[in-house]
Amino acid sequence: MDSELRSASVSRRSMPLPIEMDPRATWGFNRAELFGRDRWRALCDEAAGKADGHCEACRSPLENSMDCDPMWSWRLVEMTSGTVFLLRRLIRIRALDRECFLATHYGWAGVLGVQDAARERLARVNGLSQHEVETMITNAFELWRWRSSFRCLTDLRSGAVRDPGSVRRLEVDQ
Repeated sequence: MDSELRSASVSRRSMPLPIEMDPRATWGFNRAELFGRDRWRALCDEAAGKADGHCEACRSPLENSMDCDPMWSWRLVEMTSGTVFLLRRLIRIRALDRECFLATHYGWAGVLGVQDAARERLARVNGLSQHEVETMITNAFELWRWRSSFRCLTDLRSGAVRDPGSVRRLEVDQ
């Protein structure tokens, strides 16, 4: 799956609106709590400024519907104990409108019952047919299942790696 993870990552990143579903181990962890409320607000304000007040995926004006979306790189790391973790490292924060945010987090859109609108948004913004969107969704769920089979660690570039549920300091190679 590691080579599949890399190739899926390349194809997703080439689209303006990829599907990025958070692994189970990261659920229930508020982003403002993960980053700290003040830092999160500052990162969101910076992302909106860099995007010139527009959604980075569809370019519509953000107005009052902005969601901040952390973008992560993913890799497996093995600790000296032999335990394997999935490390997500923050790449950047991007500004999305609500509809693009729900489309990129397709699993959450399903929980909210707005998956049809999310599918339409994925098709329109990425220039895909409905069949291509369905394939994209199937692949995203396969990747989500694989990622969810690992315990996750989060690297916020602060020198510390955070493990949802507890905070542990670990050495991570750059």
